Amino acid sequence: MKRLILLVCLFYSAFAHGQMLDLWHRVMASKGLSPFKQFAGRPGRRVGKDGLDTVYYRTLYGDYKEGIFTYDHYLPTAPAGKYPYEEYQLWVITRKDKMIEGKLMQVVNGNEEQPDSIRFVQRGAYRDVADYVQLQQGFKQTTGASMDTTQLFRDGIVFGYQCGIGGAVPDERLVTDSLVKYRNRVALLSWLQATNTEKQLYGYDAFVQLKRQGLRLNDKERKLMRMISRKRGSVNTCAWCSFGAEELPVVIRRIKRGVPYIGNGDME
Repeated sequence: MKRLILLVCLFYSAFAHGQMLDLWHRVMASKGLSPFKQFAGRPGRRVGKDGLDTVYYRTLYGDYKEGIFTYDHYLPTAPAGKYPYEEYQLWVITRKDKMIEGKLMQVVNGNEEQPDSIRFVQRGAYRDVADYVQLQQGFKQTTGASMDTTQLFRDGIVFGYQCGIGGAVPDERLVTDSLVKYRNRVALLSWLQATNTEKQLYGYDAFVQLKRQGLRLNDKERKLMRMISRKRGSVNTCAWCSFGAEELPVVIRRIKRGVPYIGNGDME
C-alpha cells in the first residue's frame, strides 16, 4: 500500500488544450513503451498526423535503458498561419520494458544550447520510487560513482572531433585531450564513470589512446571499459557537417581501430 501511495503521488497527467495527450495516457497506462509500436515504420512527421521519432534509446547500464523520443502532436484546429504542431520530448528509463521513470516535456524553445528550464516545460511525470532507488544503487555498484541525474536525457552532447563548417572541437574533446596529454588517469576515470553515454565514450577513447602510449590499465579501468563496450543503442555524433546518430558498437570499433572519425556510419 505504501508503494502504491508513492506511485500515485508522483504521477500526474499531461494536458494539451484541456485534453490528455493520447500517447502519453497510453504509455502511463501500460508503464512501458508498447504504445510506440503504432509508429513503427512510419516517417517521423506526416501532414495531419501525430509523429514519433527516436533521438536515442540505449543502455544506461546492465539491463536499464535510457531514451529520448520526440513527439509531434498535430493540432487540427490550429488557426490559419499558425504552426499546427505542438512539440514534445518523452524521456524514459526502462528495465526489461518496464518503465522506471517517464517525463513528458513540451518544447518551448528549440535551441539545444538553452538550459532545460528554458527549453522545456514539464507536462507530465512518473517515477516508480522503489525501482528508481535500485537503479541508483546499482549504478554506484557498477561504476563506483553516484548517478548524476543532470547527465540523463541530454540530446545536446555529441561525440566527435571537428564539428560544423569551421571544424569546432567539442568542449568534451578539448578537456579529455588535455587529460591524455598529461596522462591524468585519475581525472579520466570520472569520464568512464559518467552517467551520460557520450561522455563515457570520450573517456573510453582517452584510455584507448593512453593504452597505445604504453599505459597498463588497472582492473577498475578495464572493467568500466568492458561495460561501455557492451552498451547498445545509439549516440549523438558529429564530424564536420555530419551530425546524427550512430550505433554504439560502430563507434566503439572505430575508436579501437583509431581510424579517422567520419560520422553517421560513413566509414567502416
